[in-house]
Amino acid sequence: MSGWLTDLRQAARRLARAPGFALSTLAMLALGIGFSVAMVSAVDGVLLRGLPFPQADRIVIVRAQNPGQGIAGAQMTADEAAHLADGTPGFAALGYFWWSGATVFDGTHAREITTHVASAGYFTALGLEPLLGRAFNEDDVREDRAVALLSHQEWMRHFGADPGVLGRRIELVDEEPVEIIGVMPPALEAFAGETGMWRPLSLRQLPDDPAWRAQRRTLLMLGRLQPGVTRAAADAALGQRMAA
Repeated sequence: MSGWLTDLRQAARRLARAPGFALSTLAMLALGIGFSVAMVSAVDGVLLRGLPFPQADRIVIVRAQNPGQGIAGAQMTADEAAHLADGTPGFAALGYFWWSGATVFDGTHAREITTHVASAGYFTALGLEPLLGRAFNEDDVREDRAVALLSHQEWMRHFGADPGVLGRRIELVDEEPVEIIGVMPPALEAFAGETGMWRPLSLRQLPDDPAWRAQRRTLLMLGRLQPGVTRAAADAALGQRMAA
């Protein structure tokens, strides 16, 4: 496991536990002339070859770069993430996500669970299919459906590996219940660690403020390169897309 990925996890979890801190410290300049995004070299662990995923050498982390604005290896803004995910040549998929959390109530006890909120492209970029059921799709994201996927560990520990778990509802404290639509394979834990649940991330869930969406660097982004596409070609495509 690369040190960079471990650092990414730790930083994201710390910021997820302190959202006010995240919003104040991750604020950057809005998009400007010459803004680009790039994938840092494989030496820094951005090409995630060590993960037990199909054709893992095509999986990349996309981070914002603009030395002129003092932006180096930063998270993406909502505007950038949506723009890139909406069709960047050279990528089979691009997805964005963030670590979050939820409080699950089983009727007697409440417990905290680490979650990912993610776009539909997240699972396609990683190349993983659910062990049971289905992943959420663009319709789930677009319609803000209250659905969720469980990690294999969560399914084993708290649902007894019950294959009939699909369609069950999870009660959440201060949130509407979510319906279980799938269970992810254990391989995903190599990337997501102790994450127990994935939920759709619609950009409508984020603040509806143009300045916030253009400036706040809160989203992590990953992609899957199309066959034969080099990192240099993908970097160029990202820059061209951002300039469009």
